[in-house]
Amino acid sequence: MLHGNFGESLTVGLPVSTVLWRALPPTLSLMIGGMVLWLVTGVLAGTVSALRSGSLADRAVTGAVLAAAVVPTFVLALFLLIVSTSLARSGHLWLQPGYVPLTHSPVQWLGRMILPWIAVAATQAGVTARLTRTAVLDVLGEDYIRTAYAKGLAEPDIFWRHVLRPAIIPVLASVGVGFGTLLASAAIVDEVFALGGIGQAFLTAVQAGDLMIVMGTVLLTVILISLVNLVADLCQAMLDPQVHLN
Repeated sequence: MLHGNFGESLTVGLPVSTVLWRALPPTLSLMIGGMVLWLVTGVLAGTVSALRSGSLADRAVTGAVLAAAVVPTFVLALFLLIVSTSLARSGHLWLQPGYVPLTHSPVQWLGRMILPWIAVAATQAGVTARLTRTAVLDVLGEDYIRTAYAKGLAEPDIFWRHVLRPAIIPVLASVGVGFGTLLASAAIVDEVFALGGIGQAFLTAVQAGDLMIVMGTVLLTVILISLVNLVADLCQAMLDPQVHLN
């Protein structure tokens, strides 16, 4: 394992490391893009909902968040696949299943990844939006925020300097758990859109009983989750002075 030797696949006759290395680019494209969409959309929606609490925008965001949270990933992925098929029939061939490497064609790579990103990020974006809304409302109720308003500070300055930083800390704490859920969703989305990533390789190996690829995939998944948790902990320590890493 320390030398990168995970054995040989029982079905395709290739080293497991070769199979995983070939499947890694689609998975990284899916996970990085999905994670960015998840966090940006979730934080933005939760912030708007909190700052406009009780308004029409708040109710609209809450409804969208609940819808995203209850719709299973495989249902959303299949729905988006139907959308891409309908667009293809009408002559719009940009949003298609399958994977095109970024180095081959950035435009086609983006077109092939947009729908998978939406499918993989929707559920976690809804959870993050709810968490962000609660955190922002809690911070807005603090005494030092009322003091900042009493001093006459501009609302944008209060938000960026005094509200967003403490409100984002609970979101960072949830990234590790959310990333694990995102990886599970990515396996389904990978299979539905035929991206050829690690998730599709894992499901194929399970169906074929290829234990070597299954073990290699699980180990790689653990490594990715550990790295993301480490980065999240470091970012949390940078933003929260109460957190001290020993």
